[in-house]
Amino acid sequence: MYKWYRLIFTDLYPTTDIWKYRSMSELLIPWKNEINRFRIVSNPEITDFYIGSSGVESMSMIRSFFKRLYSINLEPVNEMLDEPYPLRKFIFAPRKPIRQLYSKSLVQNLANLHTISGNEIVSDFAMYRRGREKILVALRIGTFSEIHTMRAENAYIDRMLKRFSNETRIRVKEIKGIGSFRRAKGFEPNRLINIIRVPDDEDEP
Repeated sequence: MYKWYRLIFTDLYPTTDIWKYRSMSELLIPWKNEINRFRIVSNPEITDFYIGSSGVESMSMIRSFFKRLYSINLEPVNEMLDEPYPLRKFIFAPRKPIRQLYSKSLVQNLANLHTISGNEIVSDFAMYRRGREKILVALRIGTFSEIHTMRAENAYIDRMLKRFSNETRIRVKEIKGIGSFRRAKGFEPNRLINIIRVPDDEDEP
């Protein structure tokens, strides 16, 4: 069972401090056998951001990370959040970068997926533990409705992820079964800035 918090921004235009992110990124690593989550729920009216965890200690660390990085309040979600119908599932496999590569595009594009057909879209990242300092990352993109097929969004998702991979040298592989998550290569946590972050207001979709 997951404990969830909703991010309530006290700054009208939140931005991500690159150096602060990288210095604190180890806080995103969950304890062994626990899972951290970062969820974006977007529709034509509002885009909400949530953090969650399956463990108390891991939840404490990811809360501390977001509180230090952004001007926010963390609103506890008292009821269980619905799980989305995962129409697309991916794992992220980092290739060795030539240098520290930084791209703003992925999270911004995910937050804007609702503009294509006006449907509510859920982008749900899961972070798993591997080794002492490695982290596995999986992404599910779906909806809360069984009848929505995301046909209109699929081509855009493919282009978006291809662009992201070219920019960051992070390979994105689509999968069919949740067991495949365990075969992903581990991330250095400071590279998560390309994946687990709040989009800047001025980012281009």
